[in-house]
Amino acid sequence: MLNTDFQKLKWFKAEEFKHPELMKPETIFMLEEEREKLGLPIIVTSDARPSDENLKSGGVSNSLHLTGEAIDVKCLDITPLNFFLFSCRFPWTEIGLYEGDFVHLGCSLNPQRKVKRFFGFNCYNCIKFSSKDCPVCKNIGKIYRPISEDIICWYLKGKPYL
Repeated sequence: MLNTDFQKLKWFKAEEFKHPELMKPETIFMLEEEREKLGLPIIVTSDARPSDENLKSGGVSNSLHLTGEAIDVKCLDITPLNFFLFSCRFPWTEIGLYEGDFVHLGCSLNPQRKVKRFFGFNCYNCIKFSSKDCPVCKNIGKIYRPISEDIICWYLKGKPYL
């Protein structure tokens, strides 16, 4: 993203990102819109990642972080679950709630990527095996469980923003 684009933002500054130059503008602008509607501070915990950083952080090989289309965030003023559910009101193509209490938000323009809503947690089996030998997570070290879109729609139906 160009530095001049950050001058147009009300809530986020380039200094809040480790790799602002790698972030896709669509991702930043949607995060800005979510922050405006939420009315509460959002903290960036991880943004775009070069492949070596993605590997070190346990990111998957097709992570949207690699293309600047994903960001991990926290909102300390509401529960992670409520923040996740609030984020479901926006057209993110990926929304993940992680047991580490952060929310993963992805904004892919690739029509081949399907919308995903998930809960991610560390693989319980990797305590016994190294992740490369783990029959449960298959070398990932994390387990992802889908969250039904129907449940999310049911929960959000008729509810105000907060």
